[in-house]
Amino acid sequence: MSFRTYPIIALAMTVAGFSGIPQAHAGIVAFSGFDQGLEGWTSNTPAEVKWQAAGGNPGGFAQFVDGSSGETWFDAPAPFLGNLGAMNETGTISYDHRLVQIGSQNNGIVPLEVRLSGPGGQAFWLGTIPPESTLWNSIVVPFQQSAWTVSSGNWDAILADVTSLRIRFEHVDNGFRGPTNRETVTIDNVTLTANPVPEPASIVSLLIAGALGAGYRMRRRKRIDVS
Repeated sequence: MSFRTYPIIALAMTVAGFSGIPQAHAGIVAFSGFDQGLEGWTSNTPAEVKWQAAGGNPGGFAQFVDGSSGETWFDAPAPFLGNLGAMNETGTISYDHRLVQIGSQNNGIVPLEVRLSGPGGQAFWLGTIPPESTLWNSIVVPFQQSAWTVSSGNWDAILADVTSLRIRFEHVDNGFRGPTNRETVTIDNVTLTANPVPEPASIVSLLIAGALGAGYRMRRRKRIDVS
């Protein structure tokens, strides 16, 4: 079979070969598994956030042990920042989380939270109140405006230039009650993922089927004319 003899079939093969090109690149944009340390992540209370080499999900993980009365946040490094506009409505940020120990006094537990900020404004996502557990829980946060509260600026402008991405590390209002039985929280496998909406396969299939059908009709017509 030659492309010169059957140009319509060649077109169908071209459509099939290039059908995936309009899609955006899918997959992991940034990842921290904490197997080699905190991997650039920082905290506003650095003395309370430490790296643990084993016991994660799997391997190493980041651990917060309450040592003050203030809030503690986990701040993302550069690979998780910048222009995240391509993540809008399709991407996610996910992480594994455990509230291992509430501590000696519980005046209330605040929910899971992620914050974004930059020149374009600020937004935050609120999840559920985490249970006290030694089991890892997978948290998935969609980059969908409906899932976030924009506290200043606008959603598109925020995603266009993210200069700060923070995950809440401290959840228990206990006022810090001494060196023992403290609130303990762990985080592992923070992942920024792009999930583009795929091109509908049915459209491509129809184009290929139509092209092949047209090629078949042309060949059949030529045979009738010759006969």
